[in-house]
Amino acid sequence: MKISRRFTDKDAGPYGNIAFKKTHSEIRNPDGTAIFEADDIEAPKNWSQVAIDVLAQKYLRKAGVPSETTPVDEDDIPAWLRRHEATKSAKFGAETSVRQVFDRMAGTWTYWG
Repeated sequence: MKISRRFTDKDAGPYGNIAFKKTHSEIRNPDGTAIFEADDIEAPKNWSQVAIDVLAQKYLRKAGVPSETTPVDEDDIPAWLRRHEATKSAKFGAETSVRQVFDRMAGTWTYWG
């Protein structure tokens, strides 16, 4: 099956036409105490604060995200679809960008397919 490109520019990549911003996310109880806080969250510039808060609290992985990965060679899997493993020197932390979430989710669904 071949799918023609429609919404992205080949040279710019999937995020080339999206403006991003770094922002702060916090969710508070009615009494003002903080339930959740995250700094330097990268999200599309046109997203609402509510959308950013939902992303930060519900979808960003909080731990176990390697700083460096390497692709794993598999038979019959094209290079662009290969799964990745953490390198030996990788440090682990949290996701901080919607790009990481999009790549993780789309990559998983594509790999499963």
